[in-house]
Amino acid sequence: MKKSYVLFFLVSFVYSCMLSQEASNEKLKIFIEGKVLDFNYMRNNIPFVSFVNDPQASEVHVIITRQITGGGGFLFTLEYNSMEFPNVPKLRLTCKTFSFDTKMIIKEKLVKTLQAGLLPFFNEKNGMQEIDIMR
Repeated sequence: MKKSYVLFFLVSFVYSCMLSQEASNEKLKIFIEGKVLDFNYMRNNIPFVSFVNDPQASEVHVIITRQITGGGGFLFTLEYNSMEFPNVPKLRLTCKTFSFDTKMIIKEKLVKTLQAGLLPFFNEKNGMQEIDIMR
């Protein structure tokens, strides 16, 4: 009888450990708000997050605004807000593009800036276990 209790306890302990590992390895849920953005490009090039359509369901809410610079380029401002991660302070990053940048270069710069801003949140959630930082 004691063996069955011990076995039951071990099985339930291992199962709960597996569930907690799976929960911690979930993708970060983000909601992006902005105009004139290529959301498909972002979804395809940021694999470590899940994009959600409801800001209430997100863990990180990113607001992207765009201004035209004097040289004809754009200045993107990315504001990161989260109620889920109180240890991460509010974050604001900027991304500057030039008038001679192609649409693809603008998309790449914006995605790299977006990824850089998400790293503190991802670190709080998963401990940076599944991220490879490459050039």
